[in-house]
Amino acid sequence: MAAALDLAVTPWGMLEGGALTGKYLASAAGPARYAPADVGERTNRVAAEVLAVAGAVGRPPAQVAMAWVRQQAPGCVVIPIVGARTAEQLRGNLGCLDLTLEPEQLARLEAAAAYQPGFQRSFLESEGVRGLIFGDTFARIDDHRALPRRLSRTS
Repeated sequence: MAAALDLAVTPWGMLEGGALTGKYLASAAGPARYAPADVGERTNRVAAEVLAVAGAVGRPPAQVAMAWVRQQAPGCVVIPIVGARTAEQLRGNLGCLDLTLEPEQLARLEAAAAYQPGFQRSFLESEGVRGLIFGDTFARIDDHRALPRRLSRTS
């Protein structure tokens, strides 16, 4: 859709809170957003594949993950939203701009990620995200689907 409408894509969360850098696969010191036990099997599977590709291309895993996302939308301008906490992380993330992954590397990452339909909806319907979006006003929104039908359609 973005390509057809000549829209830019601005993805966020490309590193899964740092999980795709591999920091939850081993006991790494340093700041962490999640406890290792809270990172799911799927995310760890993708992280392991990102690390494998990173080793093959000689680049940090963050660059590989971001290059992978940037190559998902051929023909589109992709402007990643980075969550770097330090200037060093920002410089490292910008390294994804000159990294092009080979088709077989992209296929490896895609196979590990195995898209799961329904994510966006379940994410937006989760209580935590709903609270971020609506605050305490969500319960006050009229759901037109819950109202009785006033008009009936006839064939």
